[in-house]
Amino acid sequence: VLGPDLLTDPYDGPISASFFNPLGGLDAWCGDPQLYLNSIVDLSAYAGATVQFRFRLGTDSSISRPGWDIDDVVVQACTPVAEIEVAPPSLESTQPVDVQVTHPMTITNNGLAALDWNIFEDNGPTAAATFNLASPVPGLALGLPASNSQAARSPATPDTVLYDQTDNVGSNGAPSQVFPDFGNDYLYAADDFTVPAGGWTITGTLALGQYTVGPAPVWDVYIYADAGGMPGSLIYSYADLVATSDVSGDVTLAFPSPAALRAGTYWLSVVADMEFSSGGQWFWNTRAVQTGNPYHWTENGLLSTPCVGIWGPGASVCGVGGGVDPDLLFALYGSPGGTCLLPEADIPWASVDPITGTTPAGLSTALAVTFDSTGLSTGVHTGTLCVASNAYTDPLVPVPLTLTVATYGVALSPAQAQTGQVGTTVTYTVQITNTGTAADIFDLAPSGQAWATTLSQSAIALDPGQSGGFTVQVAVPAGAANNDSDTATITATSRGDPTASAATTVTTTATGQEYLLYLPI
Repeated sequence: VLGPDLLTDPYDGPISASFFNPLGGLDAWCGDPQLYLNSIVDLSAYAGATVQFRFRLGTDSSISRPGWDIDDVVVQACTPVAEIEVAPPSLESTQPVDVQVTHPMTITNNGLAALDWNIFEDNGPTAAATFNLASPVPGLALGLPASNSQAARSPATPDTVLYDQTDNVGSNGAPSQVFPDFGNDYLYAADDFTVPAGGWTITGTLALGQYTVGPAPVWDVYIYADAGGMPGSLIYSYADLVATSDVSGDVTLAFPSPAALRAGTYWLSVVADMEFSSGGQWFWNTRAVQTGNPYHWTENGLLSTPCVGIWGPGASVCGVGGGVDPDLLFALYGSPGGTCLLPEADIPWASVDPITGTTPAGLSTALAVTFDSTGLSTGVHTGTLCVASNAYTDPLVPVPLTLTVATYGVALSPAQAQTGQVGTTVTYTVQITNTGTAADIFDLAPSGQAWATTLSQSAIALDPGQSGGFTVQVAVPAGAANNDSDTATITATSRGDPTASAATTVTTTATGQEYLLYLPI
């Protein structure tokens, strides 16, 4: 391996050729003994090839050394991942009733792999669980023997315990497992829990169980909606989780991204992904006291029970776990509340196009977010747009939405009239007031006049209830006759709602040149 490929601990060499070392002249680690060092080597040049990794030690005829120790050798791949950036981080719109306003939003993929994303309004796509039938396989147990005693265990608490159902330990266990050596046939167990008002953000679970052999290399966790007292549509799915703790089948699993649930009843299924031929079985320990609904169980024909392809009460209908204990032992941890809660809570005044897509590495996708105030009451309306993706760092990005439905109005001071000598300019001051409930900009313009009329400004910004002033100048023509007049209409139009406007008039009358005649007395 050449020196430039040693990323953290370069060679000290070359080795001296003067003391009969067979590696003399080659670059190497040499000199006085050194402490353990973490050497990282770039193996990109060998990608796709069959290789053999070796460490070579050469000694010479001089000073003796104790030798080398090499430990913890790992070969791993650096997999390209997708990284997401959503801009802007929040969206706001202030508009009148019965108006649609569209704002741009951009999803950028800053990673090296394709970014797959979908957007939901405080809810995610749900799908019913599906089951594949298979032939029965003998030798798998429906439950542990009743004589297999179980000791009560305390739940692990890496985070706040939201739900604890680890008491009243029963006398058996329900198998909950996928069997790769049987074509991924499965036995699923699930138990229900209730989320209170305000919702939960669940970051992991503890399931108490035991192996016939074990341990399981990876685990799957599913969270279902409730469908009349049994598992319904699938809301969250976490595959191939490695347990953060596994004490003889008592497993703690951390979710790669939180499960955010609003108030309601849900079902948790914890499944060991383990070959029967080499790993045996995992049994989810049962609970002697029932809370809520009894635990449910299903299979895909592996054991030919009454619960092939359907969920049923594990003990009383499916006959697993000894057919006696009604519940399972588990706990949930995380934090109360959260954003982007499931299931659906549609935002009726917001929509986004498109709602799903794939953004290649290094590129961006433009989206349009529409705020629709049709039929809404005036005031502030809020919601959260949720961008879920396969991004490595931020798989769920919340984008807060704020819609202010306002009334728009404007008032101008009453009509004014002045006289001016021909060839001069007459100045008026007009007062303007924002009578709406939102900050606004008003465009100002004269119309209908024959004489030259100019305004001191073309627009004015005002907060709700605020008043301001501007001037109007009218030039009386030099050729105007005495008592000629001209009327200009001054209009203020709301930019927030172009249908909201107000007008006033200024009328200017010309007066002729005055002469004084002095007569002798």
